[in-house]
Amino acid sequence: MSTHPATSDRITVLRPDTVDALLSSSEIDALEFRQKQIRPLIDKGWDKILARFYALIAESKRKGNKITQDKPC
Repeated sequence: MSTHPATSDRITVLRPDTVDALLSSSEIDALEFRQKQIRPLIDKGWDKILARFYALIAESKRKGNKITQDKPC
């Protein structure tokens, strides 16, 4: 009997990151945004998820609009 869990019956589905999709829909380069806006917060000790959403809110305010279901950044 094998001690390794069976993996042949599992399928991994990779979906685009929600934050990346939101940034992309707003024509913001996700990689650059992560490096310049999110990474500095994480480096200061912020939780990764909180840093991501804080940066999104800050970007939304900078652009003078609100993030909503119908109107991303």
